Amino acid sequence: MKNYKELAIWNNGTLTLSQNPEPRIPTPDRDATFEPRQLEGLICYVDGASSGNPGPAGIGIVIYNEKEELLTQISEFIGQTTNNVAEYRAVIKTLEYAVSQNTKNLTIFSDSELIVKQLNGEYLIKNTVLKTLAFKVSKLINNLSRVKIIYIPREKNKLADKLAGQAIKVGKVKE
Repeated sequence: MKNYKELAIWNNGTLTLSQNPEPRIPTPDRDATFEPRQLEGLICYVDGASSGNPGPAGIGIVIYNEKEELLTQISEFIGQTTNNVAEYRAVIKTLEYAVSQNTKNLTIFSDSELIVKQLNGEYLIKNTVLKTLAFKVSKLINNLSRVKIIYIPREKNKLADKLAGQAIKVGKVKE
């Protein structure tokens, strides 16, 4: 069974889709083999969540370097919004971080099949808010040499999911 369904590769602003066999990647729970030469630049796990839809929302991001060393974790409350908006906001925050670090290559893992397929160009984006967010994603991607966006099952994204959930809890207390 193929767990990693989609792979979008952005090379200097050009989107290329490919159907690759399951990549060997690091996961926050360390259940996969990782070979540093396989991935270059930053390796990021992202998740967005909302309690209610719409409702209080948060994002969780885990960022590793290509040697599988943890660089940072981000847990941020983003206010009242939908789950899909939160997922996009997590991708945007990740891209902003990559640009701020002068990263050339970036791999993003997300458990949102919708977001991955929309960013891959497989699904049309009908919602105007999501279109605006997707446009911001594409603008940020243009600052990088190579970006891969890969769908992973939720169980492979536990730490980012936990961080998003923590952000919602902190935000609810502050509201």
